Amino acid sequence: MRCKNFDACVKHINFYLRTENAVAPLIVNAQNFDDYHLLVEKLHEANISFIHLSDYSDADNLPKLENLFKDMSRNGNFAILGLSQFFMLQGEQEIEKLIAELLNFRHIEGHAVILTLLCEDYLKKYTLINKRAENWTILLEGSKAHLPELVFVKYQEFAEGLFCENLQKFLRSLEAFPRECGNFNKLTLQTKLPHALFTNSIFPIRFVSSPYDEAVKKFPELILHKIGQGLGTEEQWLYLFRLSLKYADFSELVSNRFGPPDNFSMIMPVIFSQCPNREKWLFWLSLKLTYVGKNDYIEFALNGTQSYSQFIHNLYCVIFKVPIRDARFMNFYSERRTIIQNLPEDFSEQEEIVNCARNLGQFAVYYLTDYCEEEEYEFLKLISEHEFSDSQLYEAAKHSFPELSFYMHDFTFDEVNTVLRDKDANFREVLKKYFHDYKLQKIRNKLNAEFLSGIEVLAAEKTFYKLQPRSSLLYKFKAEKTQTYFFDALGVEYLGYIQVKCEEYGMNCEVKICRCNLPSTTYYNKEFANDFSVKSISALDDVKHHGVKFNYSTCEYPLHIFHELRIIDRELRKISAEFSRAKIDRALIVSDHGASRLVTLHNHEKIHRAKLPKCASVHTRFASIPQSQDSLSMNLRNSQKFRHAVFGSGFMVIADYSVTRGSSLMACETHGGASLEETIIPIIILTKKD
Repeated sequence: MRCKNFDACVKHINFYLRTENAVAPLIVNAQNFDDYHLLVEKLHEANISFIHLSDYSDADNLPKLENLFKDMSRNGNFAILGLSQFFMLQGEQEIEKLIAELLNFRHIEGHAVILTLLCEDYLKKYTLINKRAENWTILLEGSKAHLPELVFVKYQEFAEGLFCENLQKFLRSLEAFPRECGNFNKLTLQTKLPHALFTNSIFPIRFVSSPYDEAVKKFPELILHKIGQGLGTEEQWLYLFRLSLKYADFSELVSNRFGPPDNFSMIMPVIFSQCPNREKWLFWLSLKLTYVGKNDYIEFALNGTQSYSQFIHNLYCVIFKVPIRDARFMNFYSERRTIIQNLPEDFSEQEEIVNCARNLGQFAVYYLTDYCEEEEYEFLKLISEHEFSDSQLYEAAKHSFPELSFYMHDFTFDEVNTVLRDKDANFREVLKKYFHDYKLQKIRNKLNAEFLSGIEVLAAEKTFYKLQPRSSLLYKFKAEKTQTYFFDALGVEYLGYIQVKCEEYGMNCEVKICRCNLPSTTYYNKEFANDFSVKSISALDDVKHHGVKFNYSTCEYPLHIFHELRIIDRELRKISAEFSRAKIDRALIVSDHGASRLVTLHNHEKIHRAKLPKCASVHTRFASIPQSQDSLSMNLRNSQKFRHAVFGSGFMVIADYSVTRGSSLMACETHGGASLEETIIPIIILTKKD
């Protein structure tokens, strides 16, 4: 039935509601929103109950229509809203099925007025086939409204017009549109429902599912630079889109967040070590778009990268693709060192660095850095496995591990720092060569046969006795505003390194060479402790004895060298800071003894056991002999095995590289004996440079 005016339509509705046996629902259609809402108001005045389709939808789930039809069948007068709008979402075929079902619905016990919107054509089409259906339809004439555009999004950021966070709220908006929704010509639905449900919608509909697509709309330069969707995750592109709302173009965004591209190399370590992952990704993307023509390592590592993680990997490992003879190698190596030393620790990349290095053979020493312990170990392993001359070893260390090259610096034993009798003057050169050779063998992890022969001669001559004892020198330096540092196990092997570091930290370094007491252990070498204000530093000794990681049985190569140097460097920096705060005028570094890596190296395969009587307290490098055991002492003195040992004060101390006991591989380093590296120690006097 067609109604030309609103009043006539209302009369027909009221007549239907007064009918005793309605039998079927009455469909009332409006062609525009104003008429639709006027009808709703009139039905409210009629004091009937309302059934909203949206009430049968649970958040973002499709409505349960069977429950609505069940409620519509109950006794009473009802107005049903929202059915046509929902089925229009699904397309013409679905709305036609709905109309057919409603006009053939015969299960009501009361009255049901179903309001539809913009369904005149579909109702007329059905009534042409079934004339009797006209008795249950009212078509209110009126101008046909334009349907609002519906926007389906996955993220709220892409919303246009009125935003609805789930399907239930969206259906409510369609039921009330636009009377209670404001003057919107667009409605946005955020939903996880498959878009295929709505592809045939009668409403004009647009699906916005790709943050990348929205980002490139804001920043078309991404397309110009061939930045494809695969260069970021959905979350990353969404992050960029959110940022795009604040900036006119991509260059403005980059400038605001990271500054000019010329500074990117300086800020990159900070970005990658302190910023969240999405900001790291944005920085990498910014590099892709703006960091060109620099001809540096960053651009080389950036080239061709398809992801942020690939770029990080390249920063670590792409250097291995550059031959040493390449003119770019030195600059690339230097730039890479600065970059990776400031990046967060990455264990997987550390492994990959070592794997790449192993493919280069001995030349890998020029690619490694002091970035991580794995590289330090690999460097020492390569030095041990391949033949490097002394100069090649020094140059490799200077290039890749500068701190190790400082350790290799020779200390000059002269007339001032090493006081000897005139007839022993040549012993200074002996000491210089001895510790030069000692350090190189410690690094190479190899003992030289000629050096071992020399050990026998030095042990037989007891040459360390040519030096003054510590006690005869130390008390000369006791003074006001002098802080004494007792540095356990600091031998003269470190003096070249200490001199370099003191120069770096602005300190004068005066050295006096002396010898410790025998046996060369802490227990017998702390007679000065009560006479000086002492700060004890045991970290170096701990590395040599107590660090399981560095035991020869678990770590064949002398990895502990790097840790020793870091300990010394740290303590020297602390002393320098004390000078800066004017807390002291002078620092006095005192040691109890040195230690020997070469003794451990010499005995790592077979420990030479000494069959000493039970009454002797036996240590690795010495044995205590009670005064009452003169016969034992005589037997040991006559023993060929201990022919180079030092006897006295109830001890037998081994001066060569033999040991007295042990049944397994020894620790990192050992002491207690009378080799030069164990017995010769420095007294170091530090003052602040003017």
